[in-house]
Amino acid sequence: MPTQQRYLAYADLEVPLPKGQHMLRPSVAGRLLQALELTGTERGARDWCRSGFLTACLAAVSAHVDPSKFFPELAELAKSNLATLSIGNTRIVTGDALATPADARKR
Repeated sequence: MPTQQRYLAYADLEVPLPKGQHMLRPSVAGRLLQALELTGTERGARDWCRSGFLTACLAAVSAHVDPSKFFPELAELAKSNLATLSIGNTRIVTGDALATPADARKR
């Protein structure tokens, strides 16, 4: 959570982030994670996370996560948040994930 919005940490709200982005509501993130039915062995799971929250959740139930960030500012925010939590099974990629060739996205 951005420091100035930590009081919203337990509310089921979309929290605004830089560059006009927002964090998913926790209930939506939870449903998304449930729907994926991950086993813990997945490698290369991708997400388009913003603050690193969903990446942290995916990292907890996957072998490795490669989140893509369109905005470098959000990439740095996610890297900082993940480092603070000592989450190391991620590799933040800055760029447009949808512009990545399909064969590279499968790795």
